[in-house]
Amino acid sequence: AAQRREHERFETAEAEIADCRREMIEVDHKFDEAGKLRREIGVMRRQQAEWERTQFRMLRLAEDLQRQRVAGAQSQAVVAARIGELQRDIPARELVLGSSDTSFDESPKGSPFFGATAGQRRRAEPSG
Repeated sequence: AAQRREHERFETAEAEIADCRREMIEVDHKFDEAGKLRREIGVMRRQQAEWERTQFRMLRLAEDLQRQRVAGAQSQAVVAARIGELQRDIPARELVLGSSDTSFDESPKGSPFFGATAGQRRRAEPSG
C-alpha cells in the first residue's frame, strides 16, 4: 500500500512536471511573441513619426498648389480679358483700314512727319 501511494505520488509529480513543461514552452512562445511585437511597435512608431512629418509637408504642398491654382486662374482671366480687348480692337482697325476713305495712308511716307526735322515736326503738330 505504501508502495502504491508512492507510485501514485510519483505519477502525480510526473504529470505536474509535464504540465509545467507545457506551461514553460507556452511562456517561451509568449516571450518570443512579445519580443516580435516590441520590434513591430518600434517600427510602427518610426513610421507614424515619419507619417506625421510627411503629413505636415503634404498639407503645405497642397496649400502651395492651391495658391498656384488661384494665381493661374487669375492669370488666365487677365489673358482672356486682354484677348477680348484685342479681338474688339482688331475689328475696329479692320473697319478703319477697310473703309473707302483712300486719304488714310498707313505708310510712314504718308505721315506729315516722315523725313521732317524736329523743328518741322514741332511746327506741323497741332497746337492746343
